[in-house]
Amino acid sequence: MIDDNGPFYLRLEGVVGEKTGQTYNGEFHVKKYLTNREGTDVARLTEALCVGITRNQDQIVFLTTLANLAFHVIKAPEWWGDKGFDLKDKDPVWKLGELLLELQKPPKVDTPATPPKP
Repeated sequence: MIDDNGPFYLRLEGVVGEKTGQTYNGEFHVKKYLTNREGTDVARLTEALCVGITRNQDQIVFLTTLANLAFHVIKAPEWWGDKGFDLKDKDPVWKLGELLLELQKPPKVDTPATPPKP
C-alpha cells in the first residue's frame, strides 16, 4: 500500500502564547512522514540546536519537536517566520507538534465484535 504524504492541512486556532499572550491562528501545509534522509537531517539539526546549552529533558523534547517541524512544514502562516525558531512562545510549537502526531496515527480499523464464549 502506498500512502499519500500530503500536503495535509493542520490548523491552529486560538492557541495563546505562554509568554506574550498572543493568539496564534493559521493553516499549515505539512508532510505526514519524513524520508530516512530527512529523519537523519532532523537528528543533525536537533544536535546542532543542543550544542553548548544547558539542557534538561523538556528542552531536548522541545528542540526535537522544533527540528521535526522544520522538515514537516511545507507552508506556514507569516507569523511562523523562519521555521518557528524566532517565536517567543513555545505553545504554538507544542500544539502543532501534537496535531502532527495525531495525523501520523494509523487509521483505526473496525474489528468485528467477538461473540462471547459459551
